[in-house]
Amino acid sequence: MINASYRPAEEEDLSFIYNSWLKSYRNSSFAKNIPNEVYFNQHKNHIDSTIKSGKCLVLCNPDKPAQIFGYIVWSEDPILALHYVYIKHPYRKLGLAKKLLNEAIPGFSRRLLFTTHANHYWKEFSKKFNLVYNPYWRS
Repeated sequence: MINASYRPAEEEDLSFIYNSWLKSYRNSSFAKNIPNEVYFNQHKNHIDSTIKSGKCLVLCNPDKPAQIFGYIVWSEDPILALHYVYIKHPYRKLGLAKKLLNEAIPGFSRRLLFTTHANHYWKEFSKKFNLVYNPYWRS
């Protein structure tokens, strides 16, 4: 297991968060048919408002906090919603997404949890963690 610690996202982390979220979500069923000039501009704005209205926790190297392994973005108002979990490729399949979920949303595995983004990993992830896709969480 990787030695990792948690910290709130900082301003210096945002370019990594935007870049990784936009690129990893680009080929999702939702986004794949949207032209690049529309997707990257509009979805960046959506991510920005989601982060500002929600919470973002970073999983990082405890000795070098600028070295990010992954992050989670979620909201608790108006309903509990998981927006995005991202783990860098070399650190996937090590249980880090579950660690982030446990830290951010204690007891998440015993609750129904809505997700607002569903990429190609979502189906596998949703079976493990009782997730329901709900892109309308603010409604």
